[in-house]
Amino acid sequence: MVKIKAGSFESLNLLKPVYKAIKGRGFNLPTPIQRKSIPHILEGRDVVACSKTGSGKTGAFVIPLIHKLEKHSNIVGTRALIIAPSRELALQISSVVKAFTKYTDILHAVIVGGHGFEGQFESIASNPDIIIATPGRLMQLLVINNFDFRMKQNFL
Repeated sequence: MVKIKAGSFESLNLLKPVYKAIKGRGFNLPTPIQRKSIPHILEGRDVVACSKTGSGKTGAFVIPLIHKLEKHSNIVGTRALIIAPSRELALQISSVVKAFTKYTDILHAVIVGGHGFEGQFESIASNPDIIIATPGRLMQLLVINNFDFRMKQNFL
């Protein structure tokens, strides 16, 4: 019998595709912020956390999010919305989401200002499970285009 080390990613009982993506990125142990946050998020609790740059904060909320979503939904629309204060942070979060969804069929879209609407509408029309957005572009989407997170979108 293999003994699982307390505080390891293995001890979190994550879905195999999520765990495989974590290991594929070369991570063996959760960072302190991940070790403290992930179990609470998996239990459905709200978490407010603060930690320095490069400490793994994005992974601390993206890993349990992907675990909870489990797989792509063809029936419902967006199931998770991540709002970032800047385009650069939204793109950074997107790269982490992409890395940790590598072995799943979960889809995500990035909606940010400074990029053309057309490509962003196409990504929304793919019925993403996760949308990562900046506030200004999200408001444009909600107000101008009557976007509804509960259903598949048809902008094309």
